Amino acid sequence: MRRQWITGWGLLAVLVTLAAAGCGSSDGEEGGPCYPNGSCNAGLVCQMSSCVAPWKECLSCGEGACATQADACSGAEGCAGVLDCWLACANDASCVGSCDTSGIAGADLALASEYLACAVQQCPSECGLPTGATGSGSTGTSSTGTSGTGTSGTSGSGGTSGTSGAASSGAGGGSASGSGGGQGTGEPCAIGVDTERGSCTTMDYQLCKDAQWTVGDCAGCGIVVPTSACSRTSAFTLEQVGDEWVGVPEAETTYTQTESQVSAVWYLEAGQAGVIQFEFVLPIDPARIDVSRTGTVEFVTLENAAATGGCQYTLASDGRLARYVIVNISTGNVDWYGCWGVYETNGAVEPTDLTVMNIRTPPSPTNEQVSLSLSTILF
Repeated sequence: MRRQWITGWGLLAVLVTLAAAGCGSSDGEEGGPCYPNGSCNAGLVCQMSSCVAPWKECLSCGEGACATQADACSGAEGCAGVLDCWLACANDASCVGSCDTSGIAGADLALASEYLACAVQQCPSECGLPTGATGSGSTGTSSTGTSGTGTSGTSGSGGTSGTSGAASSGAGGGSASGSGGGQGTGEPCAIGVDTERGSCTTMDYQLCKDAQWTVGDCAGCGIVVPTSACSRTSAFTLEQVGDEWVGVPEAETTYTQTESQVSAVWYLEAGQAGVIQFEFVLPIDPARIDVSRTGTVEFVTLENAAATGGCQYTLASDGRLARYVIVNISTGNVDWYGCWGVYETNGAVEPTDLTVMNIRTPPSPTNEQVSLSLSTILF
C-alpha cells in the first residue's frame, strides 16, 4: 500500500530562495507599489513597479510552460491545495510540516512535486532563481565515461555527456558519478581528482567533465517525493572482487532521467550487477521508503555518506523495505542483522545517518543486457 503522507522536511530546492507572501497594499507590501529605490519588504520582489510574491509568478509561468503537469495537478484531489500550502511556507520547515496531507494519496502528492519541479526548471527567474541557475540536461550514454552526447537544459545550449560509474567499495555499493549532459561553466577542474560538487537540492550540482565543470543532470530527482530531499542520482556497474563489490568504470551504462522516471540499461558481463543510486540531503528512514519500479531488484542497500557502513534490505512487491537478516535454523538465533562497517553491532536498531540508497539488480549469470526503471520514491 502506498504511503499517503509527505514528510515536513522541506520543499523543492527552489523554495529555499523564496519567502512567504504577505498581504496589504501599502508601499513595499504585496500588491502595493515598490519603494522609491525599487525594493520591497522581505519575501517580495519588485516587478513592474508593484511588489509581488515570487512564488505566485512561478506558478503563473508554470501554468503555461508546464501545461501537462499543471493539468494533472488540477485534476488530482488535494494537489493544488497542498501545493499552495508548500509555496506559502517558503523555507519555513515547521510550516511545511503543518501542511495537512493526511487525506491526500501519494500519487497526488507526486503530481504536486512534479508540477513544481517543472515550473522551477522552465521559469527560473519567475521562481526567484538567478538566470542560468538550473538546467535539466539530457541523458548521455557512455562506455568509458568520455563518450556520448547530451544537450543542456534551461541554463543554456550545448552540452556534453555524463560519465559512467566510478569505483566504489563496500558490501553493498559505493559512490558513482552522475550521468546526463550539461552546459560547461568555463571553470577548470582536475580530471581524476575532482568528480562532482554541489547538489540538486541547492541547484548547483556539477560534474568534472573534459577538465571543465559542467552542469549536472537533476531531472531524476523529480521522482522523489519530496523532491527537495534528493541531492543527486546516478547509475553504475559493480562486480565482486574477493569479498567486496567494486565499481567498473569502463562498463557500458545508459542512464535516462526525466521528472517522472529514471531508467538504466546495463550491458553486464557474467557476475556483474547494475545499481541505480540516489543520494539524499536528509537521513533515510527505511520504514517510510516506498519505491515503484519495473524490473528485478535483488536488494537495496542504505549507506552513510562516508561509505564506512550501511545496511541491506529486501524490496517487497509493494515497494516497501525490510531489513535483510540471516537466522540460524538450528539455534533460532540471528547470525547477521544485515548491517556492516560501523553499524555491524547495531543489531536490529536502524542507523540514523544513512543518506545513500543503492537499488541493485541480481548478479548476471551470463553476458547480457539488464534494465531497471523507477517511477516514484516516497521518501
